[in-house]
Amino acid sequence: LVATNVSGAINEPRLYTYGFERHDITTATNISPDQLERAAKQIRDYFNSDVDFLTVTVTLNGKTVSLYNEREILHMRDVKGLIIGTYWAQIVSGSLLFIFIGLTLMRSFYRGLYQLSKLLLTASLALIAVVLGIGVVSAIAWRPIFILFHQVSFANNLWQLDPYNDYLLMMFPERFFLEATLLIALLTVLEAVLLVCIAWAMRRFLRTTIQGKHLK
Repeated sequence: LVATNVSGAINEPRLYTYGFERHDITTATNISPDQLERAAKQIRDYFNSDVDFLTVTVTLNGKTVSLYNEREILHMRDVKGLIIGTYWAQIVSGSLLFIFIGLTLMRSFYRGLYQLSKLLLTASLALIAVVLGIGVVSAIAWRPIFILFHQVSFANNLWQLDPYNDYLLMMFPERFFLEATLLIALLTVLEAVLLVCIAWAMRRFLRTTIQGKHLK
């Protein structure tokens, strides 16, 4: 769920538009809204391509310019590596989940359903607790968590950019990432709540309509 929601957020144009408008990025960068949208699309396309280095061109002060400097471009290559890792985490975890479900149901369909409903309920409740905890801590102490994340995720200091001169940070300030993180947490919790309801309904259905011998 987390990997899926992170992947979805990365590729959701409306998230970028909302962030640009909410934080008045046009004023901060002197880049028009339509050019910001163009830059965001180039970034999304880069994350989903085989290109090693990002090139973002926009019209600024009547001239077409390359927006990011060498340090920003190299950092975005590192960011792309993390995003590709997230894509793989989504694929691998999803595949393992379906294999596990299939093997469980093959052994005994009704008993397997009952076992899966119990596991789903436990896992969903645990996920809700963990994500809520991370969300609360992030909201309270975002700055140190943001720095720690970068220190753990990157083997260099290319992420240490100038928020007043480097367009990457001017376009995507820390508050943008905080709000995106809280959105991902909210979506994950809502999905987990839905799974709790599904698991509860499954257990009740199996208890009341399936003969006891299937659950032994």
